[in-house]
Amino acid sequence: MIIPKLKMVKSGKSIESTDMRDFVYNSDHPSIIIYMTELREVVVAANSTTKDTVYFKDINMENNQDLGFYPIVKISVELEPGSGEYFISPFTIDSTDGFSINILQDAVTDTGVQTDKFFITFKNNTASQKTVKYRYRVFANIG
Repeated sequence: MIIPKLKMVKSGKSIESTDMRDFVYNSDHPSIIIYMTELREVVVAANSTTKDTVYFKDINMENNQDLGFYPIVKISVELEPGSGEYFISPFTIDSTDGFSINILQDAVTDTGVQTDKFFITFKNNTASQKTVKYRYRVFANIG
């Protein structure tokens, strides 16, 4: 049986190289992949906090699944509502319209990653309700 392979080498390097540092990608070696990604919206009431929890799914994205390890989770947040520009967290969100939201990291229960989920807590420091858009990416090679 023939197993297809994909190799991409850096400029000036040989496809026959055995040094992994010479490759941009080599399918002979496990690589980390984006396992799950989603754009989410969270409504945060005035002067309050809201915790959003995302459960990891099985390969068919149907059932919750404990991955058995702590995956890498990257979160980017739209700083200026409606701008479509997302920035990597953690940070305090301060925009030109007085919009100020923090990603809480005061305790392990505020924002974190577990083997079956991740959770993020937003704190709205303003006198009006705010909608926060964020995109997450879960990096894991479970294949």
